[in-house]
Amino acid sequence: MPTVHPPLITPVPPELPPARHHSLRAPTVPLAIWLCAPTPAEQGGLPLLVDGVSRSLITRIVEEFSRPDDIVVVTGVDSGRIAAVAAASGQRRATTWPRPATTLGDRTTNGDHHLDAPARTAGGALAAPVAPRSAGLVLAVELPVPWITPTGQPYRDWAGLLRPGGVLAVITANPAGPGRFANHTGMVVAAAEDAGLGYLQHIVAVHAHVHGERLLVPTSTDHTQPEPGTAEYVHVPAHIDLVIFTKAEGGLR
Repeated sequence: MPTVHPPLITPVPPELPPARHHSLRAPTVPLAIWLCAPTPAEQGGLPLLVDGVSRSLITRIVEEFSRPDDIVVVTGVDSGRIAAVAAASGQRRATTWPRPATTLGDRTTNGDHHLDAPARTAGGALAAPVAPRSAGLVLAVELPVPWITPTGQPYRDWAGLLRPGGVLAVITANPAGPGRFANHTGMVVAAAEDAGLGYLQHIVAVHAHVHGERLLVPTSTDHTQPEPGTAEYVHVPAHIDLVIFTKAEGGLR
């Protein structure tokens, strides 16, 4: 009777807690994946942030890429509520940074943004302008399309807000569908590097729930989803992109 050998099983190492980057210049990997599905509270009735952005994602960005007592500047879509989440992360001073009036149709041709524009606190009240070279983290929510002017704004202004060693974190997405793909991440990297910032890391933030080998995408804020089995259903976004840049310690900007 032939001998039956038990199947070989490769042990799975225990999941490690998320690393805290003490040196923002040396992330553990150039590409990372974060699981940032909506929290139970968000699914239980707490108002959702802009599609694909969960409170857990904002909290982790703030904790990973800023220090206690840092000024955190939030700009872009849903900046008021996102700044409130950032402030709740603890020991950070969060404020919003408004943009000039713009529409999606002229996002790349609108006038320049200036450092002396009034900021707003996380609660919405007018705050003192953010001083140049004072922010530890600028968090830009560039959804659905990055806003970049022909003169490189607002990235040059964002670079001017950062203290040496500060971080610019840009949330963007690369929408895809049958026969189409938009490389928004590439646009963001080019604009940030032109502004004198150094590329640090690309993080894929998965906002779907992981069940075995399946990704279950939460219902969007407009409660619409393509029908299963259609080409559009295959391309339902399950992640957004987080691109991290840093300002050199001896930077002149």
